[in-house]
Amino acid sequence: GGWGLLSASLATLLAITGPLELRERRPASGKKDGTLFLRLMVFSLLFGPLGVSWFLTVQSMSQENFLAISITSLSCMVVSFFGTITCVLGYYVELENFDEVTQMAKVWAVAFVMFAAVTCGPSFIIRSVPTTLFGQGGCLSTYLTVSTCVAIALTLALRMRPTKNQASRSVGNLCCIVSYFTAVSCLYGRVGVGGL
Repeated sequence: GGWGLLSASLATLLAITGPLELRERRPASGKKDGTLFLRLMVFSLLFGPLGVSWFLTVQSMSQENFLAISITSLSCMVVSFFGTITCVLGYYVELENFDEVTQMAKVWAVAFVMFAAVTCGPSFIIRSVPTTLFGQGGCLSTYLTVSTCVAIALTLALRMRPTKNQASRSVGNLCCIVSYFTAVSCLYGRVGVGGL
């Protein structure tokens, strides 16, 4: 789990100091920045899947079997990868190009639903593998925790934008609602309605 925090810290440090600068660099000739996409992908890999997602998955599921950990970590990594890209684009892209953020948010939403089903797969298909959906080390509760962190990060990135329009506010509000429902679902699954 500690390697995940180290990776996320390294990605943040590289983004702040310049090698992975997440803003578009415009040379004096006015050409389009050709390395922005590469820098965005490297940052998203280091910060999302290999950083925060890995840390949360290992901390939550350290006592589970290999199959449950591998499937859950793969699902969490995909969702956090798309979520990190959406967050960075949501903060830095100009309002004229905000359709790119909306498209990435749709891709993230589809990946969220698809990989939620993939995460639940081992519990329903392979009965010989003792896995839990919720509770300590549960594969679905871990997945919902990572998804909640991604959704609230997207909400905060869109909230902190210097310029906003109706589309940016709509996507930010929708992500806030999604983060609320995923957090509540995770809490109800772990402690039950009577436990709250």
